[in-house]
Amino acid sequence: MRQLFYLWLFFLFPFGAISSQDSKEVDVMLTSLVEVIYDDEKEAEKLFSYLFERREHLKESQVQRLILLKSYQLAIIEEHNSRIRLLNSYPWSDAEGEYRLRAYHQYSEAYGSIGEYKQAFEYATKSVELSGTSSDPTLQMLSLQALYSSFNSIYLYDKSIAVADRIFQLGVDNDSLRIQCYGLADRVEALFHKRHYQAVIESAQKVKDTCSLSDDDLIKDIVDIYLISSGLLSGDVDKDALRKVVEKHKRLSELPYQYALVLNNALGSAFFHFGDLSKSYDFTVLVTSSNKISKTEEIYLDSLKRLLEIMVVQGDGASVAAISRELSDVYDEFIRKVLERQAFYYLSKVSEQEEKRKSNLLERNRERLEWQAKLNATKYQQVKFMLIWSLVGCIILILLVTRVYLQKRKIKVSLETDNLTKVLSRVSLMKSCTKAVAEAKRREQPLSLVVFDLDLFKRINDTFGHALGDWVLKTVSRVVRNSIRDKDILGRLGGEEFVICLPNTDIEQARLLSERCREGLERIVAPVAGRAPDISASFGVARLDETVDSLDKLLVTADRCLYQAKHLGRNRVATVLDETSTDAYQPSMGLCTLQAEQGQVPVK
Repeated sequence: MRQLFYLWLFFLFPFGAISSQDSKEVDVMLTSLVEVIYDDEKEAEKLFSYLFERREHLKESQVQRLILLKSYQLAIIEEHNSRIRLLNSYPWSDAEGEYRLRAYHQYSEAYGSIGEYKQAFEYATKSVELSGTSSDPTLQMLSLQALYSSFNSIYLYDKSIAVADRIFQLGVDNDSLRIQCYGLADRVEALFHKRHYQAVIESAQKVKDTCSLSDDDLIKDIVDIYLISSGLLSGDVDKDALRKVVEKHKRLSELPYQYALVLNNALGSAFFHFGDLSKSYDFTVLVTSSNKISKTEEIYLDSLKRLLEIMVVQGDGASVAAISRELSDVYDEFIRKVLERQAFYYLSKVSEQEEKRKSNLLERNRERLEWQAKLNATKYQQVKFMLIWSLVGCIILILLVTRVYLQKRKIKVSLETDNLTKVLSRVSLMKSCTKAVAEAKRREQPLSLVVFDLDLFKRINDTFGHALGDWVLKTVSRVVRNSIRDKDILGRLGGEEFVICLPNTDIEQARLLSERCREGLERIVAPVAGRAPDISASFGVARLDETVDSLDKLLVTADRCLYQAKHLGRNRVATVLDETSTDAYQPSMGLCTLQAEQGQVPVK
C-alpha cells in the first residue's frame, strides 16, 4: 500500500509548482520518511531522490525538513563528511528557530564524529543558546546533549556532569521520565569516565528505576553496561557475579561498539584480579585489537597497561619490551591530544573575556597567551617525564611482586598437593581431616573415613616398570576424585595407600561410595602391549562414634578393616559392621610412617 501511495504522488506533481493540496501530501511524505529511513533503505533513497529533484518547488520549511532528514540518514550510515556538505548547502542562519536549532545540533554531532571538536563545541553552544527560545523540552534536551558530548570529547568530565544534571532537571521540570533517564544515564557515563566507580554503583537503583519507567531499552542496556563495568573495575564482585556477567556478555556485546569495548575492558580487569590470566588476555585483546578504537583513547591505554601486566606475570620478556615502548608512545600522543583538544576551549573563554577589555590591552593579552602556551609546553614535558619514570617504577614493582607471589604460590602448592597424583599431600590431608572431624563432632553429624590400598601394586612396578606404576597411581586418583563429591576429602597417605574423608556421611553411604570407587578402578585399562595388569583396590571403612572419636582412631579402625579386606581375598570393601577377628593385623606402611612422624607407637 505504501508503494502505491508514493507512486501516486510521483504522478501527481512531476513538474512545475506544487499546489496547496500537493504541499500537504509532501508533508505526509516527509513525516513518513522518519519511519522509512530505518525500515527500507532503498525506498528511502527513492523518496529522497524524488524530493531533491523538486527541491526548488518546495516550501522553505519543507526544504529544511528534507535536508535534516537526509542528514540523519547519513549519520546512520556514518557518512559524516557528506553530512556536513549537505548541511552546508543551506543558509541556516535564515531558517526558522526550530529548524536552525536542529541544524546546529546536527552540525555538532557531525563535526564531533570526524574529530573537529572546536567546530562541534561552537555549534553545540549556539544550539544551547537558541534552545532558550524553544518551548519544546525534547529540542532543549538535544541541544544540551550536544554540549554534553562536546565536553566528553575534550575530557572535561566535570562540565559533562553539570550538563547531565541540567538535562535531568529539564526532565523533572517537564515531568518527562525519558529526559530524566537520559540525564541520569549521561551522569553515570561521565562518572564512569572519571573513574568514580563507587559513585556509579551508588546511583544504580535510581537510574534503573527511572529508566525502567521511561521504556527505552537501548538506554537501559547502556546504563547496565556502565553499572556492571563499575562493579568489575572497583573489585566489588565475586566469582559467581563474574560468571553471570560473562553469561550476559553475548547480548550486551551486541550494543554499539564503544559500549562493548567498555564491558570487554572491565571483564579483562576482573579476570586479572581473580588470577585468570587466559580469560583476562582474551577480553583485553578484544579491546586492543578493535579496528574501531583510536590508540589514543583512555580505554585503549587501560587495556594496554593490563596487557603489559599479563606479559610480565607470564615472563614474556620480548612482549614486555614491545608493549612498554608502545605504551610510552601512546601516552605521549594521548597527553598531546588532551592538551590540543582542551586548548581551544580555554582559549575561547579567554578570548570572550578579552573582547570586553579596552583596545589598549590587546598587546598585553597577546603576551599573556604566549606565556600560557609556553607554560603548557613546560607542563607537557613535566607530565611526560613523570609518566615515563612512573611507568618504569611500576614495571620494576610488578616484576618484584610477581616474583615473590610466584615463589610463595609454588611453595604453597608443593606443600599442599602430592606432586604425582595431584591430590592432597599427607600433611594437608591430616589438617583437612582433623578439621572435618572437629566440625562433625561440633555439629553432631555423621562422618566416615575410608582407607584404600592398591592390590599387588609392587607386582605392577616389578613387571611393567615404575613409569606404568606412576600412571596407575595418577589414573586411580582421577577415577576416585570423579566418583566422590566436591566436599569430600581425598589425599595420599603414602605409596599406593589413599584416604577419603566423607563429612556428613553414615557408614552405609560410605560403603556404597567405596563400592562405586572399587568398581571404577576395576574398569581401568592400562596402556601396555600384550596382557594388561589387573588393577584393583581393597577398601576399609570406619565411622565416627562414641568409641572411635578422633582422627587417629578412625585411621586405625579403617586400616584394620582394610587388612580384613586384604585377608578375605582383596578387591573388596570391609566395614566395622562386618568386622571379624584380625589378630594377625599389622598396620599398613602408610599408617606406620604417619605414626612415626607423630611420635606414636605403631598400633598392632
